[in-house]
Amino acid sequence: MKRKAVLLVAATAMTMAACDARSEARLSMPEALVARLDPALDVLLAGFDGEAAQSTVEFASRHWRLAGNAGYDAVLDHVRGGLEQAGFVGSIRFDEYPIDTPSWSYTTGTLSLVADGGDDVVVLSRDQHHVALCINSFSTGLGGVVAPLVDVGRGDRDEDYDERWWLPVVGGVWA
Repeated sequence: MKRKAVLLVAATAMTMAACDARSEARLSMPEALVARLDPALDVLLAGFDGEAAQSTVEFASRHWRLAGNAGYDAVLDHVRGGLEQAGFVGSIRFDEYPIDTPSWSYTTGTLSLVADGGDDVVVLSRDQHHVALCINSFSTGLGGVVAPLVDVGRGDRDEDYDERWWLPVVGGVWA
């Protein structure tokens, strides 16, 4: 129970440090709580390793993470390894639940403007932008999909969606 309290305090301390709100948060806490938390927060912040935290974020950002896929599992393993290295051996638990549908990993994704007789212009691709598609996007058939690109203006006004646009928009890509 004590370890859970320490982890809760650690999470609170990191959040407060990241937001630089420690002194502001003190204003809304009872003085007795501040007196008990401050020494613990000072110890936790003194042991905080910003480079290790950045390294974890960089590791996670290299992986496409959806529950149950290889990238998600790799990040969990990385976090578990870091916690064990910090001395939390035997106290780490990840709950696992069955997944009704198979998870998938993002391997290829490209959005290009196809020019008749010219070179295609790549707008988004996994190779260039890493995250170039929305979560829960679906694969296309072999060869992808070619559809007209329809300019609907800024898309924040009713006239951007005037009836004249509906014919080319059906089956098209809105931009």
